[in-house]
Amino acid sequence: MEKKMTDEKTGYLVCDLETFDLAKIKCLESCRSRCDKLIVGVPSDELVVRMTDAQPQQSFEKKKELLLLLKAVDEVVSVDVDNITKADSYEQLHYDICFYGSEYGRYFQEDQKFLQDRGVEMVSLMPVTLGGPNSLRMALENGAPGKKVILFGTGAYFDSYMKQYSSKYMPAYAVDNSCEKWGTKKDGVEIKSPSALMDEDPQKVFIILCCKNYGVVLEQLLEMKAFNYRPMRADDMTGVFDEYAVTWRDDMAYVNRAHSLLKILMKEFDAVCKKYHLRYYVISGSLIGIVRHQALIPWDDDIDVAMPRKDYEILKQKANEIWKDNDFLFLEYDQIGEDVFYDFMTRFVYLKEEIATGIFRKASDKAREDIKNRMIIDIYVLDNTVGGWKHKLITTMIKGVYALGMGHRGYVDYADYGRLSGVSLQVLRMVNGIGRMIPLKVLFAMYEKLRTYADKKETEYYFESDGVIHYMPYLYEKKLYGDGTRLKMWDMDVMVPADYDGLLKAKGYGDYMQFPPVNCRKPSHSPKTCGVIW
Repeated sequence: MEKKMTDEKTGYLVCDLETFDLAKIKCLESCRSRCDKLIVGVPSDELVVRMTDAQPQQSFEKKKELLLLLKAVDEVVSVDVDNITKADSYEQLHYDICFYGSEYGRYFQEDQKFLQDRGVEMVSLMPVTLGGPNSLRMALENGAPGKKVILFGTGAYFDSYMKQYSSKYMPAYAVDNSCEKWGTKKDGVEIKSPSALMDEDPQKVFIILCCKNYGVVLEQLLEMKAFNYRPMRADDMTGVFDEYAVTWRDDMAYVNRAHSLLKILMKEFDAVCKKYHLRYYVISGSLIGIVRHQALIPWDDDIDVAMPRKDYEILKQKANEIWKDNDFLFLEYDQIGEDVFYDFMTRFVYLKEEIATGIFRKASDKAREDIKNRMIIDIYVLDNTVGGWKHKLITTMIKGVYALGMGHRGYVDYADYGRLSGVSLQVLRMVNGIGRMIPLKVLFAMYEKLRTYADKKETEYYFESDGVIHYMPYLYEKKLYGDGTRLKMWDMDVMVPADYDGLLKAKGYGDYMQFPPVNCRKPSHSPKTCGVIW
């Protein structure tokens, strides 16, 4: 569409209007004074659910009605994921002025160039002093996990950051242009020369500009490298939405790249299994993706396969020969790192390319470097089980060994176990402590003995002996898997259980053709999110 040929100027901003007060009305009036027509974007009810995990306090239609009562607002449009970015909103509306509430780092730089190239004036609504605590909190929740947080500046804005955010996002260090501060500490944070940033990978740091007049500092920063950053100033009315748009864009970029790497992994794994006539089956959420989307679920970020014990053992024996000195690694659970326990899962890893994931975060710095930030296939081993009381006893004992093994993790965040009672949490802590004193090779030997207890028996059932610990007691009829069948996944065919519908229902997925709520459609292994994958 051609840009309109008229002297009339149209302004556009997006508002978070879950609350509506005099300050917001005055802000809208101020925006309207700068243009002939003001269009306000309001998040749709579905987008509010995505952003907040809660239903909106007022519907979009009600907010629209209230806004149109104001003389300042000429038009109200619904905003969803299809017009969430500045580029998409411009293509829809072709405005002349864009009001923004946050300088949201690298995406802000891209959006600013995109709009300025089209003659759009960008007008800041950011306060001249500290502001936008919710915007910055959302920025940290999106951008900081898995990265170093570095503060640029050590004055009053540094103090404000430390007071509000350091309990969760403690800086790795700070930099300052005052050379007399270099080598000192403030609030336990080391202060360095800005030149220290030249040694940092821009993909692995998140910089907070802790200065009131940050323009010069920002220019200095961007001359070094293309760092992601945020100022301590923001306007929450529009800034919260700007930050959610960043979260959405980051998630989509992450998932798209994850899928491209997982496709490489799946093609290699399938080709090897074909060559050696090994049975495997795509299962769980990955299987739902194949049945429902003929690919992965659009927001999923790993692949789950299961292998009967016999086939798994053959692959294990041949793995070093097959994947010697190339881009793939058959990673057993005892190879995560030296004296480190993550879980009992075997994984197939693509080593060639890094991607920011939280897959091995519980191993922390104890995990080997070559597997960090890599895409994986989880390999669930299908072991025989006789069922009944014996299976319950065996899987309970495996859970006990697992709890002992947790003592060898890089760290244990007991907040992850908030659903346990106080007594159960204390028992878990105690067992973890005991586990630290038991050599891992002893725990691994115990686990192997337990998981293969029915290996030589003729049984009608499998159990996933290295799967999610809470699901290990579940039994699955072998006939559900059978010899398998092949279904389309992307541009290839892969092996799935013979009765894949029966297996999905046995796993408790119910009506798996229905999508989960929009706020649950998140990747499970990105550093910051954990959604209900299926």
